[in-house]
Amino acid sequence: MNLIEMSLSGAIIIAVVIIVRSLWVYKLPKKTFLILWLLVLCRLLIPISVPSPFNFITLPIAQPAQTFEEIPFVPPVVILSEESAQDVGLNLSPSPNTAPTSIEAHQNTINPLAIIWVFGAIIYAAFFIFMYRRHYNNFKHSSVPENSEFIRNWLANHKLKRPIEIRTSSKIASPLTYGILRPVILLPMGCLDDEELSLILAHELVHIKRFDTLSKLIAVATLCIHWFNPLVWAMFYFFNRDIELSCDEAVIEMSENKKGYALTLINMTAVSNSAVLYNNFSKYAIEERINAIRK
Repeated sequence: MNLIEMSLSGAIIIAVVIIVRSLWVYKLPKKTFLILWLLVLCRLLIPISVPSPFNFITLPIAQPAQTFEEIPFVPPVVILSEESAQDVGLNLSPSPNTAPTSIEAHQNTINPLAIIWVFGAIIYAAFFIFMYRRHYNNFKHSSVPENSEFIRNWLANHKLKRPIEIRTSSKIASPLTYGILRPVILLPMGCLDDEELSLILAHELVHIKRFDTLSKLIAVATLCIHWFNPLVWAMFYFFNRDIELSCDEAVIEMSENKKGYALTLINMTAVSNSAVLYNNFSKYAIEERINAIRK
């Protein structure tokens, strides 16, 4: 299965998931949509063809039956040995100046569409790497919270195999999480009461436990490969939204404080241009998130 076939079959699944999402986004568990998007990513990244009688990509095109008059006449082929050919004056030895066949010439040509695809993939990959490095440099200018007994107690009660670090920065307006093996929860400078801080840290902890940063990086890689497919861009958009919706749902189930969490979400939102590369309280479909909490 080539890239075009993978992208077309993935586009069909994306369209189905978007329809399902539009109908039942407030009725089904939000984790359901993450599982569906995971299936889409597997379809777009794994070049395995699943045989199916309804697979339109592999269906043979029906050819009209040839009548007896349309069947071309093929003269009989006489196979001669080299000795017999020499007896009748034929030379079967290959000529050193023989021109390449049409098949060899076709194999030596470079597909211009492949060149365009490579350039597009490189450009988008470079863009995302640039955006990540740009914001990561800002993240490095952060500090450990001073004398925060609440944070120390929270870290002591939420230990994972991967060490979690909590830092503060004046260069961000909303909390966020970055890093995979050594995740860092970055908090904005300012006063947060213990209840707000507890909800924020619970939100970021769900992202860390689910490896959402890794999932987003895989989605970015998929987008760079299938950048020519508009439905893959739609998948990328809704996938990021559903990550946040599922995380919100998990926090609500743990805290059962819908009103407090909704107010914290509104207070902590901020416009961000690189939410695709880390997890944060960005102003990312905030109306949908609040409605999901309310319902």
